Amino acid sequence: MAITIVGSATDVAVAARREPELFRNKCAGVYLNSGATHQPRPEMLEHNVKLNPAAYAAMFDLPCPLYWFPCWNMCEDRISGEWGTFYWMPHKSVFSGVESQVLSYFWYMFSRSQDPRYLRMLKTPPPEEDWNKILDGQRGMWSPASFFVLAGLTVTKTGKIVPIAEAGGEALFRMEHVKVLCEDNGRLTWELSKEPTGRFVFHVLDVPGYPAAMTEAVRTLLRALPT
Repeated sequence: MAITIVGSATDVAVAARREPELFRNKCAGVYLNSGATHQPRPEMLEHNVKLNPAAYAAMFDLPCPLYWFPCWNMCEDRISGEWGTFYWMPHKSVFSGVESQVLSYFWYMFSRSQDPRYLRMLKTPPPEEDWNKILDGQRGMWSPASFFVLAGLTVTKTGKIVPIAEAGGEALFRMEHVKVLCEDNGRLTWELSKEPTGRFVFHVLDVPGYPAAMTEAVRTLLRALPT
């Protein structure tokens, strides 16, 4: 089994405390979407860490592999960086060429519609004027890379989704061996390791190209959805 965490790590921390052998023998890895690799002030914590700092710290002591996907390269700095998953995804780019029913779903979501007839909404084209306003926007994104890695996939520098083993020098990101010391208050220090540690950190290999490539990868997923 594998576990992915978006939000508080409380449930996983409690489960691992109660059943460490289950995690040791049965868990292929925990994929942690939390934290920041750099903190401008020691007391400055990323949102998911704040939910339960001690549970976050417990993730680095798990008796199974841990794949750490820091939300921020620099905590709360909303730009892409070498050691963080955050990027801006322009709506116009990600929705280009996507089937109309998929667009209708996102319109239903973005509009916060209270209409319970959600299946009927999938057959209703979004109002052009309102939809164009949505297309002019963008969304902050954090977690897609962790889902690709969990599935044994990666993204190339041109935004193509491929098996990790096939990416070679074209990989947009990779997981690096890391040593992490995290206190119960959520503050941590880390360094790369030349030896296996059972702990891995997300590393962007092409920072300038990362947002566009990740947007293209997500667009590929949306275009593949059946309608």
